[in-house]
Amino acid sequence: MPSSRPLPPGAILVNSVDGKGVCMRPSETGGERGKKKMAILGAVYGIAPFVRTPAQILAARFAEAAKPTSPSRPKPLDKHVRACLKRDEADTTAPQNAEIFAWLAQQNALRDPDQSHSTVALIDGQTSFWDAAQAVIPGEHVTEILDLLHAAGDVSEAANLLHPNQA
Repeated sequence: MPSSRPLPPGAILVNSVDGKGVCMRPSETGGERGKKKMAILGAVYGIAPFVRTPAQILAARFAEAAKPTSPSRPKPLDKHVRACLKRDEADTTAPQNAEIFAWLAQQNALRDPDQSHSTVALIDGQTSFWDAAQAVIPGEHVTEILDLLHAAGDVSEAANLLHPNQA
């Protein structure tokens, strides 16, 4: 794996953590098909700031295709991704949480040793991820972002149940 290097001046350090269900082989699940276990994915990278208004963010999110006149987004710098699917004897996810967050702590120390860069923690809604992130993502300049995009379909479905034919 390529080594991580310190971020250039002005770059933002991004940490992302998400859970992903992974289908297990029937031999691992006592013959049951379709059973999943949760894996944890961590990513860390630098990125140049990309200032936009809320209206521009919404337009980009819901546009059919990118408009040729819109400014190009900055590319991630030195992006590394790691996934883990480990369990302990009680079949908990504690070992994979420990591994991914220890790796993130190491990456943060390599990329921003003096903690001078703004840092983003983009994490899904699992409480244990947030608790672990607060312990290992250092610095006073941390912006926490709850990743709701993967839940957008669930929110839309709930809205349709509450208010049919209005969405």
